[in-house]
Amino acid sequence: MNSITTKSLLILWMLETFLSKGTLRKEDLLLNQNISDVSFKRYLATLRHYLFQYHPSWRIAYKKSESCYWLIKG
Repeated sequence: MNSITTKSLLILWMLETFLSKGTLRKEDLLLNQNISDVSFKRYLATLRHYLFQYHPSWRIAYKKSESCYWLIKG
C-alpha cells in the first residue's frame, strides 16, 4: 500500500479493507502509514460512527486472539 496522505482517504481505505477482507490489522496499518496509535484509534472511532449512522446492524469488533479488527455485518 502506498502512503495515504489525508485522514479522509485513510478512513476510506480502512472501510474498503474491511469490505474486501473483513478484517484489519492495526500493526499493518501503522507500519505502512505515518500515523500514530492515537490517530488510528480516532480514525477507527470515525469509521464506527459512520457505520452506526448508515449501517446500524454492522459493527467493528476486536478479536484479541487474532490481533485484528473484524467487520461484523449483522
